[in-house]
This record gives sequence, C-alpha cells and structure tokens, in this order.
Amino acid sequence: MTRPWILTAVDFSGEAIRLCSRRVTCSTLRFVIANAVCLPFRESTFDAVIMFHVAGHALSAERHRIVDEAIRVVCPGGSVFFREFSRQDMRAGKGDETEPDTFMRGDGTTTHYFDRDETRSLFSPMIEEWYHVHTWSMRIRGRDLPRAEIQAEFRKKDL
Repeated sequence: MTRPWILTAVDFSGEAIRLCSRRVTCSTLRFVIANAVCLPFRESTFDAVIMFHVAGHALSAERHRIVDEAIRVVCPGGSVFFREFSRQDMRAGKGDETEPDTFMRGDGTTTHYFDRDETRSLFSPMIEEWYHVHTWSMRIRGRDLPRAEIQAEFRKKDL
C-alpha cells in the first residue's frame, strides 16, 4: 500500500496563505507562513521540495540561504525541483541592475536571471538529475518576444 502525499505549501505572505487555504481543501495539504531563508522544519523532513520562482526574487546572499534551506529540509535521496527565469528571457537586462544579472523593475520587483553554471553551483552538494531551458514566445504589442525558464531537478545524495 502506498502512503498518501502530505503536502506543505509555504509563503512569506499571510494574505497569500489565507487566499490559498480558502480555495484549496485537501486533508493532506497544510499551509505555513514562513520565510524561505529560515524554514521552520527539521532537517530531512520532506521527500521533495518544489522551488518555483522563489530564489529568483532574492539577492545573492539570500538566494544561497534559500537553496541551502531547501537542501537541508529534503531527505537523503529526495529531490529539489527548481524553476527560475533564464538569462535568455526577454526581461533579462531590463530595469536597474542591483547585482550581476539581478534587476529591479519599476514596480519594485527584483528578479535574478540564472544560467546553467550558476544553477549547478548553487546546488553543488546535490546530483543534477536533469536540466532544461524551456522557451516560448509571448506576443506583446504585435511582437513575439522570447520567454525562458530554467527547469531542473537535483537529488540529495543518500547517506
């Protein structure tokens, strides 16, 4: 018999957690308000961690702490699934550069744009299972512009 997945959704915004918890009802899903740089979970708590557009909104030192926390809370043999914008994305280079490849847009949103070497370096304690740059076009004002996301899986080494 397989055990059911127990899902934990984390966001630093209490309002986001409240909105999601009202819309999604599932007995195996819990919502936690927490900052990704300091997760309130024991080491090796989760079989998998899904980080989609989390680290890319942080500056370098914080990005490293976010990834370190994901690695800390995933079990040996478990995976971290990563998705962030690539340097090939149409928005890379737009806005005020606050750090290399990190830009603040007019609305105050900070976005870092990744490449393969940097992504591998961030997850260097783990084994890269797969890596892909997903690209697509977005039509804006009659022009097709390139969007690009890095998608990857990294597995924590067994003890």
